Amino acid sequence: MMAGIKMYQQRDIARLTSMNSIDFRDAGFPRRISIRFPEQLTFQTANVIWRDIKANKTIEKKTQEVDEHGYLEVPLKEKLNTKYQLEVNFDHKLTEEKYHKIKYVYSGKIMRKATVPNNFKLFKKVAGKIY
Repeated sequence: MMAGIKMYQQRDIARLTSMNSIDFRDAGFPRRISIRFPEQLTFQTANVIWRDIKANKTIEKKTQEVDEHGYLEVPLKEKLNTKYQLEVNFDHKLTEEKYHKIKYVYSGKIMRKATVPNNFKLFKKVAGKIY
């Protein structure tokens, strides 16, 4: 057993395995939002509703619990259209009744980058000068 662990004590292997900066949530959920709520909402269950404002329809609806630090991390499976709305309300049977009327609504608009034609010359801005 110690022979297998001893391999990780070698300097080059130890450097390779000591720190990992990969966030596996990015691979599994490329579209997600993290929201921090007040301390009193920790461990409360929220209804999370994603809506398409243009089509006036619900994209996705789920329930999720706020973690011990007050964060609610919400993954989204579907792609968002140009204008969207995120509603987080605490009107859920597992939430304390005094928090049932709390509701947060976030609206957003996705901005698309314009494509540049092939004959358009790009300029670099370096230290305030254009080259």
